[in-house]
Amino acid sequence: MNIPCPSCGGAAAFEPGDGRPAVCGTCGHRFHPGADRRVVPKDGSRPGSVRTTAAPGAGVAPGQRLGRYEIIEEIGRGGMAVVFRARDVAAGSLVAIKLLPPAQDASEEHVRAFLHEAETAGRLSHPGIAAIREIGCHQGRHFFAMEYVDGLQLSSIIAAGKLLPEEAARIVAEAARAAGAAHRSGVFHRDLKPHNLMVRSDGRPVILDFGLSALLGDRPEADGQIVGTPAYMSPEQARGRAQLGPTGDIYSLGAVLYEAVTGQPPYGGVDAAAIVARVRSGPPPPPRTFAPGLSPRLEGIILKAMDRSPAKRYATAEELADDLDRYRAGDSVRADKPGAAVALRSGYWKAARRARRWVLPAVCVLVGLAVLAYIATMIILGRLAPR
Repeated sequence: MNIPCPSCGGAAAFEPGDGRPAVCGTCGHRFHPGADRRVVPKDGSRPGSVRTTAAPGAGVAPGQRLGRYEIIEEIGRGGMAVVFRARDVAAGSLVAIKLLPPAQDASEEHVRAFLHEAETAGRLSHPGIAAIREIGCHQGRHFFAMEYVDGLQLSSIIAAGKLLPEEAARIVAEAARAAGAAHRSGVFHRDLKPHNLMVRSDGRPVILDFGLSALLGDRPEADGQIVGTPAYMSPEQARGRAQLGPTGDIYSLGAVLYEAVTGQPPYGGVDAAAIVARVRSGPPPPPRTFAPGLSPRLEGIILKAMDRSPAKRYATAEELADDLDRYRAGDSVRADKPGAAVALRSGYWKAARRARRWVLPAVCVLVGLAVLAYIATMIILGRLAPR
């Protein structure tokens, strides 16, 4: 079957149930259906696509100049903007250029969101966060230039099935430290997912796309408006009640690690509203359901990061990173200790235990009724009638 590609809107081939990502026939983007960013109304109705009246990259060709930058090729596309690999002619270095459509085709809301992303990311300085080099406007088109990261998206690495649990733990630990640096600067990403983590050729992860980020002190979204990617958002985000703070990003990092070690997101599916409903209703199956050989210690870390109660998660992203480092070193981890969200105390298993408490009584009742029915039948037939 074909489904819409979240990057270009083209047709992406997808076979439900086989666990493999969808692949766009137009741009080649690989993605798990349901793992794309959405803003979902409180009533759970399916959101519409965000589109501009002109393609974001229209009128831009290789060799064209945007100020000091010479366009080389298009490397990414979304509903609001397009990303090019370009050369900083003055510095002689490669950069990534994110470009909006011409002013007449970009709404004021899109321009505000675009500039917010650039200015928010521009506040940050960390090796694990793509650095903003310049924010500008060329011939009526807003753009910003950022560090060009030579590598692969974590989503592509996961899809290739070549990521060992220890390597996944290292990548997420380093991403958590980068997120922690953003949190200390008062910036919360709110859309951490494999698609927004680029892994450099040396194996170091870099956080991209601060388009949904928020600053400490920002006003929250209107009541019921849900911001984020359904498969990786926390339960409080899914209910439209998230408070600005690190716990939402910590949950998302746990969800990223969940997918990295199991090969699938915590909540799969095609329909964004349906995924949001599942996030609201209960936890996903423990990771070892899909990866039986996974270390219980690493599973415990994932489940603690993804605890449905924000207060029971790691208090900071650095605490999550530290626990992952301890796991990799073979030391005891915080998720091993009393009160941690280990698998046997997760909501998934609590629900299973509640169900099991009713199994034996129900079986006894059914057996008793069957015996009584048999005896009654025999009496009626006269085989057990009193003599």
